Amino acid sequence: MRMQELEADYRRYEEIDAAYTKAERENNDEALQKAWEEHNELVKEVRAKGRDYDFMMRLYSDMKERRNDYIDMDGTYDDEEKILGIFRDFGVKAFTFTSTWSSALDSAWNYQKAGAKAAGMIEVNGNQKTRFGSDEAEFEKKHGFLFTL
Repeated sequence: MRMQELEADYRRYEEIDAAYTKAERENNDEALQKAWEEHNELVKEVRAKGRDYDFMMRLYSDMKERRNDYIDMDGTYDDEEKILGIFRDFGVKAFTFTSTWSSALDSAWNYQKAGAKAAGMIEVNGNQKTRFGSDEAEFEKKHGFLFTL
């Protein structure tokens, strides 16, 4: 399943990010360079898997980093039917839609016309807030629609 492949690539990203952070803390230029090279290699591999995979990797990474349970569509897109096709290919069973753009209602309608079912509303984490002096992550809260496929 393609979601397992995304998860594996995301775990690699986390390991590279942790190595980079450690090297930065230790002021280790050699380890910084190695982590940077590994990051570039991962990016190249993700892009080689195609536009759909790259698109899903970005959405999946946002979901994980924001500690959400679902992929969140927080903008508007031109082809909701194509997006749902990509989601189905990757085994996505549900997603949230939190767009506040003026055309958001049209996008939500287009998701429904393309086969997604509105399953209510849900609160999700948005962008991370910076908390001075704390290692604890805090996120802005957003409300949106939960759709199932």
